[in-house]
Amino acid sequence: MNMTRPGLPALDEPRVQRISLNFLPHISRDPKDEPKSGVLRDKIELCDQLTASLHLPPFFLQHKAWDSNGFLISRHLTHPHKGHEFQSYAGRFLIKVVKQANNKWTYSWQFLSFSILWAKNHEDNKVSCVVVCYDDCGQLETKISDALRKYSPADIKDSPLAIYDAFLQVVIWEYDSALWGFREPVRNIEKAREGFIEDVIKIEMKGESEKITKKYTNMHELSRHSIHMSETLQAASKTVEETLRDIETRLLSPGSGLGLATTNTRNIIAGIRFSNVFLNNLKLRSDAFVARLENEIQMAYNMVSVYQLKESNESTGLTKFVTHLTLFFLPFTFVAGFWGMNFTQLDNDRKMYVSTDIWMFVVTGFGSTLAAFIVLYWKQISAKTRTLYNKITPAPVRRPTFRLNNQFTWKQAV
Repeated sequence: MNMTRPGLPALDEPRVQRISLNFLPHISRDPKDEPKSGVLRDKIELCDQLTASLHLPPFFLQHKAWDSNGFLISRHLTHPHKGHEFQSYAGRFLIKVVKQANNKWTYSWQFLSFSILWAKNHEDNKVSCVVVCYDDCGQLETKISDALRKYSPADIKDSPLAIYDAFLQVVIWEYDSALWGFREPVRNIEKAREGFIEDVIKIEMKGESEKITKKYTNMHELSRHSIHMSETLQAASKTVEETLRDIETRLLSPGSGLGLATTNTRNIIAGIRFSNVFLNNLKLRSDAFVARLENEIQMAYNMVSVYQLKESNESTGLTKFVTHLTLFFLPFTFVAGFWGMNFTQLDNDRKMYVSTDIWMFVVTGFGSTLAAFIVLYWKQISAKTRTLYNKITPAPVRRPTFRLNNQFTWKQAV
C-alpha cells in the first residue's frame, strides 16, 4: 500500500490502495496567546470544505473541540448504489509539557489532533485512506510517517482503526516523554528538603519574607501542572478504553462476519489494548508525582510552622520577662507617686535625711507587689491545684449489676 502526501487532503474513488498523509496547521488558538498565522479557524470556507470532504463532525474544527482535553468520534457511512463504504474518525489528545529554560521551568500544552477517512470498494476490495494531522502533529511528522509505514497493510485494509492504533503508538510515547519531564523538578524539590529550613532562616533574618512565598508558589505551580497532566492522561485512557469497548462490541459480536477468526482484527485490538494499559500505567506515575509534590508542600509548611512556633516561644519568653519586671516595679511606681517625696527630705545643710515613716512606703510597696503577683497567678495556681487533685483522687469504680434479661446497668460504687 503506497503512502502519498499531497498538498491538500483528497479522496479519489477507492480503486487504488493508498494512504494520503497530510499535516495542517493549528485548528484554533487560545485568546490569551498572540495571534498566529495559518490558524484554520481564520479560514471558515476551508474548514467547511474539510468538514464536508472528510465527513468530519461539525464541531471538530471549532474552538470548543480544540479546547477539550481529548476525545474520539467515529462515523460509519455506506453508499449501496456505489458499493462503497466510508468510515470517518476524528480525535485529539492533550499533553502538558515542562521544560527548563534560563534556570526556570516553563509549562506548555501540546495539541495533537487527527482525522481519518477510510474508504473501501466492495467490488474489487480495494481501500484508500486519508489521514490528516493538525496542531502540533507537524512536529511529529517523521514519527507518524514511520508508524504508518511499519504497520501491516493487511490490517489497514481490514479496518481504519489500524490507523488509529498506529497513531496511538506515537502518542503514548509522547505522553511518556512529557511525563518524565516532571521527574527532575520533583526530585530537585525532594533533594532540597534538608536545606529548605536553612534558606527560610536566612530569608527571615534578611527580612525578605516574599521569597518564602515565592518558594511555596513555585511548588504549587508545579503541582498544578502535574494535576493537569494526570487529568489529560485520564481523559486519554478513558477515550481509548471506550474505543476498545466499542470495537469489541461491534467487530467481535456474533454474526458480524469479522468475528474472532479475523487475525487482522485481533492484531488491531491487541495494539489498542496495549496503548490503553500503557496510558493507565502512565496515569499511575503521574498520580505518584502529584502525591510526592503534595507531601513536599505539606512538609515544607510544617517545617516553617515549627520554626515560626520556636521563634514565637522565644519571643513569648522575653515578653514574660518584661511583664514580670514591669509587674515588680509598677506597684513601687504607684506607691512612690502616691506618697510623693514625703519620706526623704533635705535639711538646711543640703543633707538628706530619711523620715521615720519610711516603713509605710516599704510595707505598701511590697504589699501591693505581692498582691499583684497573687492576682496574676491565681488562675494558674487554681488550675494546677485542680489537676493535682484529679491525679491524687482515684476515679470512681463502676460495677456492673446484671439483670435476668441479660441486660445490665452500671451502678456507681459508694
